[in-house]
Amino acid sequence: MMQSKRLISVSLAILLLGSSFVSGPVQVIATESVISASDQSTTPSMDAVPTMDQTQLSTEKSANAVQSTVAQVPAAASTEPYGTPTNADTPSSNGWSFLLTILRRGFSRQPQEEEYIAYEDVDRAKFSGMSILTSLGNGLGKEITVRRWHWDATQGKWVEDRSQHKGKTGSSLFWGSLGFLDVDSYNLVYKPLIGQKKDVPVGTYYYQFSFSDGIPLISYKTFYSQLAKVVVTPKPIPATAINADTDNADGTPKVIYSDVDYGASAIVTPADSTDDISWQASGTNDLLKFTPDAGRKTSVKAGNGDVVNNNYVPDSYYTGKLNKDPNTPGIPAKYKIAAGNVSKEKTVYVGGLPAYKKATDLGGTWSVAGLSDLAKASGSTSNWHYEWQFKDVEDKTITPATNSGVSNLKGDITNLANLNTEQPLTFSKDSSFMKDAAVATAAGKSYRAQLTLTTNVTEESSGSSKKVTIVSNKAELQAQPAVGKLSLDQVPSFKFGNVLSKDIYIGTTAQGKQYQVSDGLKITDTRATPGWKLTAKMSKMASTTGKQLSSTAINMTGLPTNVGLSDNDTETPIMTDKISKTWQVAGKLALSANPNIQLASGDTFSSNITWTLNSAQPAAPAA
Repeated sequence: MMQSKRLISVSLAILLLGSSFVSGPVQVIATESVISASDQSTTPSMDAVPTMDQTQLSTEKSANAVQSTVAQVPAAASTEPYGTPTNADTPSSNGWSFLLTILRRGFSRQPQEEEYIAYEDVDRAKFSGMSILTSLGNGLGKEITVRRWHWDATQGKWVEDRSQHKGKTGSSLFWGSLGFLDVDSYNLVYKPLIGQKKDVPVGTYYYQFSFSDGIPLISYKTFYSQLAKVVVTPKPIPATAINADTDNADGTPKVIYSDVDYGASAIVTPADSTDDISWQASGTNDLLKFTPDAGRKTSVKAGNGDVVNNNYVPDSYYTGKLNKDPNTPGIPAKYKIAAGNVSKEKTVYVGGLPAYKKATDLGGTWSVAGLSDLAKASGSTSNWHYEWQFKDVEDKTITPATNSGVSNLKGDITNLANLNTEQPLTFSKDSSFMKDAAVATAAGKSYRAQLTLTTNVTEESSGSSKKVTIVSNKAELQAQPAVGKLSLDQVPSFKFGNVLSKDIYIGTTAQGKQYQVSDGLKITDTRATPGWKLTAKMSKMASTTGKQLSSTAINMTGLPTNVGLSDNDTETPIMTDKISKTWQVAGKLALSANPNIQLASGDTFSSNITWTLNSAQPAAPAA
């Protein structure tokens, strides 16, 4: 039975002042100690991936000590903002639309979550790019109510400011009558009189927007935006570097589909840079649209489709292009993100089909990338119909015969992700279809494959149903030898940042308080007959001097099922599957109360998480 392991060390550093209790920051980190010979800096690293002929690989990493500077005088009230305003309204669910069909009213594009503005520029500071979805007949616009809070350092809490000037939406010439409305840019500074002074001083603020919509006593409701943080700095802070989070944890670009909105966030160095951020396509062929085209967050959409016979047809530029790279699904499209004098070019891949790599027995399955993101972005509430189509180099349709060894050519499915699990396109061993495909590949005339997905969406304003069609790119079906392996390439390293000392004593569970971070888990299984199971266990959270915390757990989401991992050194099943994939795993720290623990300055608690990957297939008998 193949088995590979990875061990991650989770450490908890406690900071005390003298013998008295201090509500200071407590660091909870997961680290791996590796010293680079070139720069002597501490850098996380992972040892070599186990190969097929290894029976077990176990690599241990030790936790780095966390160095902290002890404050000389504890502050009575925090001067640094933390948390969010407690009397803010609970944000409503996002407005939900797909291809010009309203499924749910609300804010379809939220205000920027975080903005940094130099005080000298606050007169031109504004929120842009917000949109709302409303009921039928609101094409002339809606009024937007605004609340604002500022951080009061003398009280150590958020204080709501006086009533703010209202915002409004523009009137839409075409779709506005159906409830698609853009919110006019909302200026932070309101100056009704010439020469009025700025009313947004240096400090930290939160804004919340809302609007009311519907028929009184029937469908009338108020919709609230997410909170938006604004920091006004004394001086401009230029950016030194910029990137975007549209990449997966393993460094490969996320796959997007044409005519579907996907989110992208700017990562700016330093994080509080006040430079304006802009988004744009790198070339005229990369038909990427950014809404808004400025700010730390945007939605990016590839291509512009058309409505034909009341059906939406995706952009043909991407769906018609042929992907010949068997390692990368989709068609590459580039965009640029810039802040101040620095910029970064990124690549996303539109479509979702990699060129096929056959197993040695002329069989296997075809994987489709980006399905989970597509289902989330599309917002479909009904079943999907899927259909595969094959063509030769002359664009002539090739229809596999009933007994050609190809299954799941078309059908209905509720969860799109099941196209990679329960209902994948499958070529049986030594299938006649794949033999024909191998002959075509050898002659330099590989087949092409394309996936078409259709679903129905219901428009909230009219109640009518619309058929929506999403088409992948065309991909070259290559019949080539493939080398199979099973490997545990990456496991999550949870770095929880600052944790207050009082949470060690009181516990986060009792307060309903959890610290959350995320990291990647990657498993590769390219064997002809895939199948594996993953387990993990967590050792007791203990200090170097022998002290132990009563009970610590990490609750993980982002996997097929949510999993709780306790520090009782018990092997816990994580999941069983047959695919190669990278998951972004969110870990929430749950601490039980430790009222009697005696903490000392410099105490460091650590716990190891050991991940074990085993083949789910029977081991081959010894020769």
